[in-house]
Amino acid sequence: MTQGMHMDTGGTTGAMSSLASADAAVEQAWSSARGQIDGIGGQLGQGPLGQAFMAGYRPAVTQIDQTVQTTVTAGMKLAQAGRQSIADYVRADNQAASSFTMLGH
Repeated sequence: MTQGMHMDTGGTTGAMSSLASADAAVEQAWSSARGQIDGIGGQLGQGPLGQAFMAGYRPAVTQIDQTVQTTVTAGMKLAQAGRQSIADYVRADNQAASSFTMLGH
């Protein structure tokens, strides 16, 4: 038989904040890098060799961009779900505790 479950709400809150902060940092860093990449991309592809290079370059940048956006979105959703689970846990724990109080225990 198990001894029950306990959530370290402080630790979990910190972890969810760290996850959200990391996602925001990745998003900001990628936005900055993407600006530089777009700036360089505007200078490339002027000649025949450059055009051939850009044919592979642009799709790769687009794929990386989509992957970063998908990853950041998933991380933000996980952080939000984690925060919600903390609220749900605290609410359930408080409700259970009040039930024992009503019984006089």
